[in-house]
Amino acid sequence: MNTIRTCNIVCNRISDIAWEKKEFNQYRLHHLVYHQTRDSSNLSAQIVVRCISKVINAYKAGKKKKRVFKPLGAITYDSRVLSYKGNTASVWSIDGRLRIGFVCHNPRYLPHVKGEADLVYRKGKFFLFQTVEIPEENIKDVEEFIGVDFGVNNIATLSDGIQYNSKQLDKVRNRYSRTRQSLQSKGTSGGRKCLKRLKGREARFATVTNHAIAKQVVEKAKSLNMGIALEDLTGIRERTKVRKVQGRCRLDSVEFQVDDKILFIWKLI
Repeated sequence: MNTIRTCNIVCNRISDIAWEKKEFNQYRLHHLVYHQTRDSSNLSAQIVVRCISKVINAYKAGKKKKRVFKPLGAITYDSRVLSYKGNTASVWSIDGRLRIGFVCHNPRYLPHVKGEADLVYRKGKFFLFQTVEIPEENIKDVEEFIGVDFGVNNIATLSDGIQYNSKQLDKVRNRYSRTRQSLQSKGTSGGRKCLKRLKGREARFATVTNHAIAKQVVEKAKSLNMGIALEDLTGIRERTKVRKVQGRCRLDSVEFQVDDKILFIWKLI
């Protein structure tokens, strides 16, 4: 916890200098702040480098306002300050190296760890979001494809006529929408706490639903030795017309369908 707080304090100091000097180039900002940051903090050399990178990446999103970092915002580690051995992670901290046991969502990915990891503190727990590089499987040549068309009433429609409708997804979204409206109208502290608990549940449900559909389509294509052809989703929000009464939830379901495009491709590689 102290390490995360210290890193974000340093990021804010670096951001102050970057904003004051209008310097958003990583090489030049590094030479501008590195030595004074090392002298004024108890961070290691590599962690200082990662803090500078975090500031630069934040300004890549826009340079019209100064970037301010939350006290418990995520910090980035690389192989010089983070390593794994079995079910133990060796993590650099301001109090020295910490060896901490962890639970991996998919242990078969551990041999393919490569690149950076984000240390995230969320709801009293620490998470490491580690990037991995999975070797590509041999891609088989296919001559036939299953076409996948995304829509509003049907999440996905296959070229063989199979449809995956959005009735259950819309039902859940409408229920959450009514609950939010009711809690927001009350304006009580208890209502705000409840809203905080509900945050993210709707998105997770939609993600799981779409992931299940994606998995079914991929398994179907693999069993038939067929490829998957996806429609071009560029500008789908502008092209999609919905009735006013359909409201926010339908357009959001389109957003998750865009994510599914990435999911399908990832499954096929």
